[in-house]
Amino acid sequence: MLYTNIKDLNILYIEDDEVISFNFVSILTRLGAKVKHVTTYQEAAESFDLGYNDFDLIITDVRLPDSDTGLDFARFVRAFDKNKIIVVTSAYAETDYLLDAIEYDIDKYFIKPFKESLFFEYLDETGKKIKDKRDAKNNTNSKTSSNNTNDMVELQDGYFYSYTAKCFIKGSEEITLTSQEITLIELLIANISKIVTYEEIQEHFKQKNGKPISIDTLRTVAKNIRKKTTHSIMNTLSNIGYKITPIH
Repeated sequence: MLYTNIKDLNILYIEDDEVISFNFVSILTRLGAKVKHVTTYQEAAESFDLGYNDFDLIITDVRLPDSDTGLDFARFVRAFDKNKIIVVTSAYAETDYLLDAIEYDIDKYFIKPFKESLFFEYLDETGKKIKDKRDAKNNTNSKTSSNNTNDMVELQDGYFYSYTAKCFIKGSEEITLTSQEITLIELLIANISKIVTYEEIQEHFKQKNGKPISIDTLRTVAKNIRKKTTHSIMNTLSNIGYKITPIH
């Protein structure tokens, strides 16, 4: 297997064993990956903090020479990034380590000794997924920057609403919505920059769905939209209604 999808991956690799790290860094480099190799938790944290957080994925051993483990670093990363791909290698299969791996949402856990071919097959499959997401994001950006953007409405903090897909889009991520959330957000977008009162929203729901919506339910719908996106997606005017501010 050629492992062509590993090419151009940006990898943070944390391993203090000189023989193992030399072998894997050499192979990854030959395959065209960009590898930042460090040996301790502290070096890894500094690399992540110093602007190297454009890593596509992180590979870390569990046992590190300082007091913190690779799983501690995974916990550190998850505080900043819920989606970063993290691969753990370990000579230990203790239950505590495996439970921590689950808690910190580790993407893959390799127990040493493992077949290198399986390891690189996984990286190759992961590389393809990363590149597919990257291409999808570029396609989304191209679509939203074209002249024919009636389907896509740009909102706050990099979110777009798609009338066709009936969802929010940010980068390559599609955020699904309930029918009530769709009804509310489309009404607010149709009246962008205007205050839409609770009474107007309730009347709209009644006309569209054949039944009214209570104020408490409406507030829950708005709250859930914010949870899925960003608090600034809409403005609340206390006891009056909601408004979406256009992007200038």
